[in-house]
Amino acid sequence: AEDYIISQEPKAGSKVKAGRKISVIVSKGSAQIKVPDLKGLSVKEAQVALENEELELGEKITVESKEYPAGKVVYQSVTADSKVTPGTVIDIMVSEGSIIYLQDLTGKSLEEAKKIIIEEGLTVGEVTEESSLQYESGKVIKHSPISGTSLDIGDKVNLVVSTGSAVDKIKTGEIALTLSQTGQIMIQVDDEQGMAIVYNQQKKAGDYVYEQFTYTGSAQLTVYCNNTVILTKNYK
Repeated sequence: AEDYIISQEPKAGSKVKAGRKISVIVSKGSAQIKVPDLKGLSVKEAQVALENEELELGEKITVESKEYPAGKVVYQSVTADSKVTPGTVIDIMVSEGSIIYLQDLTGKSLEEAKKIIIEEGLTVGEVTEESSLQYESGKVIKHSPISGTSLDIGDKVNLVVSTGSAVDKIKTGEIALTLSQTGQIMIQVDDEQGMAIVYNQQKKAGDYVYEQFTYTGSAQLTVYCNNTVILTKNYK
């Protein structure tokens, strides 16, 4: 303990002359050690951190936690940065994880679905788009994993979001041109649904070519003669 005499010279019981000086050593108290922060560490990491500070790992209790993944320390019996003496025992609580059952996100807006995912301790994964007759633009069509799946904290949830009905976006376009050269004429249309060849015939210079076609959303039309581009045109 601090301010107590821990030794003297001469020692107790020695015979000395009157007036002799007695030397003493006074305790400054036990050495103080700062407790390390164990939260978020694995049990092994926590044990090493304590041993490095001449402290001891005590009881380990497992608890459910949405904040920390399984196997990580969520609580310590002596708070971090507290001053203690060497050999102090620190008890810890360790996360056993938390089982999360994914709710049905279909029909919800993208922002609402993202909010739910994050609030459940999960992570928003890949977000892709598809046309849909059932769901309006911006609504979740489907997701993976599916609803009811048991997940761990941090697991990813991928979303597929509607761009609206493809039928409503179908348009009609046309192309007309007089050829300046002879060759195999091919007309290619690239739109939101992919690529399609809408015309492919052998023609002579001076021939008139007319073709009507359908496309979804916006499109780019490319005319080839013998695999060489002779015209491009955009449609909105």
